[in-house]
Amino acid sequence: MSNQLFIPFKRSRPNDIRSAVRQYIQIHHPETHPDAFRQDVERWDVLRKDAIAEGTHISKIQALLKYQAQLVFILTKLPPEINLDFTYDPVFRTSSTNTLTLDNICFERVCVLYNLTSLYCKLATDQDKGSSEGIKHATNYFQSAAGAISFLIDSALPALQATNGRPLPVDLTGPFFLSLQHLMMAQAQECAWQKANLANSTNNIVSKLALGVSMHYKKALEAIHSILAHAQPLTLTHGVAQEWRAHIEIKALHFEAVAQFHKAQDDNNGGRYGDEVARLQIAKQCSQKCNELCRRNRNSIVRPVQENARDLLKSVEADCATAVKDNDLIYHQDVTAISQLPVIKEADIVKAAIAPELVHPDRLVGSDSEPPIFGDLVAHGVRMAVELYQDRRSNWIKDEILDLQRALDSQVTITLQELHLPAAIDALDKRVGLPPSLLAKAEEIRRDGGVSRISTLLRDRQLVSEQAAQVLQQAFDILDQEAEDDGQYREAYEKHDVWDRAPSHEANMDLIAAITKYEEALRTAEASDITVNDKWLQWQNLVEVLCRSNAEIEAYVPSVAMPDQARDAVLCSTTQQQARVLRDLLEQLDEVVVERGETIDRAKRVAAADNIQARLSRQAQALERWVEVTPAMFEDVLADELTKYDQYREEIEGSRSKQESLLRKLRLLFKAANDSFLQSRQDDPVVKERQRVLQTLSLAYDGYSESVSDLSEGLKFYNKLAVVSTELRDSCQSWVNQRNEDVKWLTESLISMQSGPSESMAASLPNAFHLQEAQRHSLLPSTPQEAPGRHRPAPVTRQMPLTHKGPFPPQPTSPAVTNPPASPSERHPRSAMQSLPLTSTVTQTPMSPTVAALPKAPWKSPQYAQELTDADDWQADPLPAPKQLVRGFMNDDDWEDNTVMSPSGLPVEARPPPTPKPKAAKTALSTQDSPKTRSSSRKTRLPA
Repeated sequence: MSNQLFIPFKRSRPNDIRSAVRQYIQIHHPETHPDAFRQDVERWDVLRKDAIAEGTHISKIQALLKYQAQLVFILTKLPPEINLDFTYDPVFRTSSTNTLTLDNICFERVCVLYNLTSLYCKLATDQDKGSSEGIKHATNYFQSAAGAISFLIDSALPALQATNGRPLPVDLTGPFFLSLQHLMMAQAQECAWQKANLANSTNNIVSKLALGVSMHYKKALEAIHSILAHAQPLTLTHGVAQEWRAHIEIKALHFEAVAQFHKAQDDNNGGRYGDEVARLQIAKQCSQKCNELCRRNRNSIVRPVQENARDLLKSVEADCATAVKDNDLIYHQDVTAISQLPVIKEADIVKAAIAPELVHPDRLVGSDSEPPIFGDLVAHGVRMAVELYQDRRSNWIKDEILDLQRALDSQVTITLQELHLPAAIDALDKRVGLPPSLLAKAEEIRRDGGVSRISTLLRDRQLVSEQAAQVLQQAFDILDQEAEDDGQYREAYEKHDVWDRAPSHEANMDLIAAITKYEEALRTAEASDITVNDKWLQWQNLVEVLCRSNAEIEAYVPSVAMPDQARDAVLCSTTQQQARVLRDLLEQLDEVVVERGETIDRAKRVAAADNIQARLSRQAQALERWVEVTPAMFEDVLADELTKYDQYREEIEGSRSKQESLLRKLRLLFKAANDSFLQSRQDDPVVKERQRVLQTLSLAYDGYSESVSDLSEGLKFYNKLAVVSTELRDSCQSWVNQRNEDVKWLTESLISMQSGPSESMAASLPNAFHLQEAQRHSLLPSTPQEAPGRHRPAPVTRQMPLTHKGPFPPQPTSPAVTNPPASPSERHPRSAMQSLPLTSTVTQTPMSPTVAALPKAPWKSPQYAQELTDADDWQADPLPAPKQLVRGFMNDDDWEDNTVMSPSGLPVEARPPPTPKPKAAKTALSTQDSPKTRSSSRKTRLPA
C-alpha cells in the first residue's frame, strides 16, 4: 500500500452533442447547413467518450491531451454556452454531495485537465518505490501532474470563472487546485528524498530534501485552510476530505522531524553536540505531534504512514537520550537555543513540468490525420464582432443622425406653430381657395379611411377588451366553483379530522393574485381609453369636415367676400411683397426638411446593405489559427467601417445652419408683415374667423393621426392581454382539475381503508356511490353536500410509494405565476400599452401525489373470493358479493326493473335527493361593470 495520496478521477456522463451543435448552427449560422459538420460532431463525441472513460494506463494520457487540444480549438469557433450540458461528480463523493451540471465548454476543459492530473498522479503512486527506476518514474509523473494543474489554474480556470454566471463549488476554485499542485510537488520531492536515501547521500543533503518536502506539504495545508476560511458552509462538502487534511498535516510534521533528525546527525559528525541536542529535541516534539495526529485519525490514515511515524519517534527518542547523556558526561557543550540554531536551507529540486502538448495544442491537432473540429466554421469572435458592429452602427445612426433630425424638425414645427404659419399667410390671400398644405392633409385623411377607420378601431378595441374581461371573469368563476366544492368536502369530512388538504383560499393565492393584477392592468387601460376617446371626440367633427371633398371643405371655411378695389386698398404693395417673401421662405424651409429626410433614407439603405463579415473573416484567417478570436481584435476595422456614415451627419449639420437662417428671416419678416397688414385688418371678424378655422383644421389633422396611433396601440395591448388572460384561465382550469382528481382519489382511498372494495369496483362506480359508500362507513354525513349533477373528473390510478407517511396525498399548489403585463397607466395615450408581453407568464407546476401503500383488500385473494362464493350467508356480509360486483351492485330481484341498490340493501332513489345550494348567476365582465362589484362576491379571496 502506498503512503502517498492520489487524486480521485472526476466521473462524467454522456451528453447529446449532436442536438446542441445542430441547434446552435441553425440559429447563429443560417448560411451554413448543420449536416456540413456532421463528421466534426461525431469526432467530438468519440473523443469525449475516450476521455471520460475510467482506467489507468499510460496510453490514456494521449487521449486526454488530444481532447484538450480539440476543446481549445472548439472554443475559438463556438461560444462557451451553446445549450450543451456537461455533468461531473465532485472530487470527493459522499452521500450528501450532488453532481454538477453546467452549460459551459470551459467547464468541460477544466475537468479534462483535472482528470489528466489525476491520471498522472495515479501512475505515479502505482510505481515501485523500492527501486531507483520506479522512484524516477514516480517523480516525473508527479511533476507532470503538478504541471497539468498549474496549466489549469493559469489557462482554463480564468475562462470558466469569466463565463460562468453563478458561484462555483469549492473543488472548482483556485485555492483548491493550488492545494493539489503543492501536494503533487510535495510527493515529487518526497520521491527525490527516497532516492537520496537509497543512494546513501549525506545527512546534510537528506535533511535539506526532507525540509523541502515539509515546505510543500505546509503550502498545501495553507491552501486548504484558506478554503475552509472563505468557503460557504454549504459548499464545504465539495472541498478537501478530512482524511486528506490529516494526511497532509502528518506528512508536514513528519518530514520536518526527519529534516531535524538528519541535520542532528550531521551536527554530531561535525562535533556540534549542543546543536545536535537542540535539533533532536525539535525532532522529538514534531514526531510526538505527528504520532498524536495518527492516533486521532487511525481509522483514516493508511498503515504505512502510521508505521513510519512510530519508527521515527522511536529513533528520535533513542538518539535524543544518547545525545543528552554523551553531552552531559563527555562533551559538556551548552545546548543551543532554538532561535539561535542555524537555519536548514531546503533543497527544492522538483518543478511543475507542463506537457508541451498543453502549451502548443497544434502539435496534436491540425495535421491531416487529426484535423481540427469545426475548422471551416466562422469563428465565434467574428460573429460577435459583426454583432458589435451592427449594434454600434445602429446606435451611431440613432444618436448622430436620427436624433438630430427629430430635433431640427421639431424646431421647425414649434416655430411655425408660434407664427401661425402657413395658415396665417394663406388666410391673407382671399384669391386663393384652400391652402395647399391643408388640401394635402385632407387627401391623406381620406386615403387613410378617416372617421370610418377610427370607428373600426374603436369597435375592435371595445370588442377585444370585453373578451379579455370575460376571460378574467371565467378564471374567477372556475376558482369560485372549486372553492365551493372544496368547502362542501371539507364540511363533510370535518368531524373525522382526516381532510388535510390546504383550503382553496390558501392554495390558489398565486392564481388570485395574477388575475387581480391583470384586472388592475385592464382598469388602467380602460382609464387610458377614456382619455383617448375624449381626444377623439374633440377632433371628430373637424375630421369629418376634412373627409369631405375639397369643394365642401372650401365651403366650410369662411370666405372674405371683398371687391377687388377694396382688397387693393387693404392689401398695400408692401404687405403683398412681404407675403410673397414669406411664402418663398416657407418653400425653402420645406425643401430643407425634405432633403434632410432623403439623407436619412439614404443612410438607412446603406446600413441595411452593410455587411462586414467577409472582411472580418479574411482578417481572422490572417491571425494565428489557435488564437481565440475576440471582437477587440477588430476595433480598427469597426472604426474604419463606421466612417462611411460621417457624410450623412455632415449633411444633417449643414441643413441645421441653413434652417436656422431661414427661421430667423421668417420671424423678422412675419413680424413686419403682421404689423403692417393686421393693423389694417384687425377689425375684420371674417378674416379672423377664416384664420382660426384654417388653423383648427390643420390641428385636426394632427389630432386624427394621434388618435389612430393611440387606438392602434390600445388594440395591440388588449390583444396581448386577451392571450395571456386565456392562458391564465387555462392554468386555473388545469389546477382545478388536479384538485378534483385528488379529491376523487382521496375519497376512494378513505372508503377502501374502511371497507376494502376492490380497485375495479371503485373505478366503475359513479360519484354518488362514492358518497354513499362513505356514508355507510361513517365517513360522510347522511345528507350529501355536493350539488347534484356537477361534473367531476374520472378517477385516476395513482402510485403509492411506501416512503410517504399517512394515507393522504401531498396537497397540490397553485401554479407559479409571474407578474402580469405591464400597465400602460404611466404612458401618454399616444404610446399606449407597449410593455405587455406577447406570451403568458403562467407556468403549470406538475403535481404527483404520493401516499403510503394501502393494505391489500382481502377479496383480491382468489381464496377469499372462493370462500365468499361458497358461504351460505354471504349476502348478509356488509361487503358486496362478487356477483354484485359484476352486475353493478344490483340484487337479482331488482335486475329487471334496474333499481340500483346501495351496499346496505336500500335503493339509492329512496334517499332524499341533496338540496343544491343557490348559486349566484355568473355574468360576463363588461366595460360598464364595476371591478369592485365584481370582486366583492368571490369566495376564492376569503377563507372557506
